[in-house]
Amino acid sequence: MPPLPRRPARRRPQVALLIETSNAYARGLLQGIVRYIREHRPWSFHLMEQGRGEDPPPWLAA
Repeated sequence: MPPLPRRPARRRPQVALLIETSNAYARGLLQGIVRYIREHRPWSFHLMEQGRGEDPPPWLAA
């Protein structure tokens, strides 16, 4: 029997969220995002501290 064709590897989705976390509403959004990530794996994320009014991180332009 010939081998089955290999399916291409799936890349994880890459999503950037710029959320100002100094207020309760934004923290609630993050809690909902974490709940979704835990239920719909595989996801990975990184939360970076950023002050209010700062420019977007340089890696966002990549």
